[in-house]
Amino acid sequence: MENQNLNRLESLVRRNKNIAVVVAVILLLSIIGNIIFMVRNSNLGDKNKELMAEKDNLIVEKEQVSEERAELQDSLNIMIQRHEDLEQKAVDLEEEVQAKDSRIVYLRREAENKEELRKELDDYKEVKDKFEKVKQERDKLSGEIREIERKLEELQNEYNLLVDKKQEAMELNAYHIFVRHKQYRLICSDRYVERARRVDNTYIDFEIDGSVFTEGGKRSVHLVILDPQDNVMYSEGETFKKDDGTQKEFTSMREVNYTGDPLLLDFAVEHPKRLDDGNYTVEVYIDGRYARSKGFSLE
Repeated sequence: MENQNLNRLESLVRRNKNIAVVVAVILLLSIIGNIIFMVRNSNLGDKNKELMAEKDNLIVEKEQVSEERAELQDSLNIMIQRHEDLEQKAVDLEEEVQAKDSRIVYLRREAENKEELRKELDDYKEVKDKFEKVKQERDKLSGEIREIERKLEELQNEYNLLVDKKQEAMELNAYHIFVRHKQYRLICSDRYVERARRVDNTYIDFEIDGSVFTEGGKRSVHLVILDPQDNVMYSEGETFKKDDGTQKEFTSMREVNYTGDPLLLDFAVEHPKRLDDGNYTVEVYIDGRYARSKGFSLE
């Protein structure tokens, strides 16, 4: 009887030890998961802070460029009006010079009134001097107008660049692409492998997130896996429209609803046939726009 009690006691102790080991393993995995989550959230928080600062800088630069462009446009309008006035004045003075030329020719032919001829010559010289001054002022103003037009073009290009930066910041992007390969085994537990001939499934995890500019809503996420010959794997002829208007085949697709918080996506791709060794590429497209890619190799 005592032996039976001792055996039961030893069995109970061994069972409690096994339970304690399992609980310790679960606690350790939970701690590791929390650490990974905290590091990932920290990286995303730092990036959002950088994007907030960039947003404020972009708004200030855009306002400054708009104000400077408006001031230059007003100056250009004034100079253009002044240029038109000088053009008309030059035309009038040129007609007057021509009239004076004709009058001088006539008086020289007549040669009866020398005083009138001398007066006309003096008037002719005065009008011609005015005409030359107006021409010089007109030419100078034309150069200033060309310079302002050049500055306006530069400001327009800078403004367009700021708009493009804002548009780019509004888009969603993919981060932390992680690729794993698993082999199924009948006797032992499944395991992760790197040899092509042993891969049965490929698991691809990544996050998608935007910035303070990004609007929420539904998004289409397309996953493309390229084999070592750059062929799209398991596409079955299906395509999606890229942002450049071209069609592209894809491996897998998912609809998501972005609310402003990071989204964790995971794709599982089953390989019905043995894979070739070589370099593979994973590409992620969000609403037809290339978001990110990552390569991996199988031996």
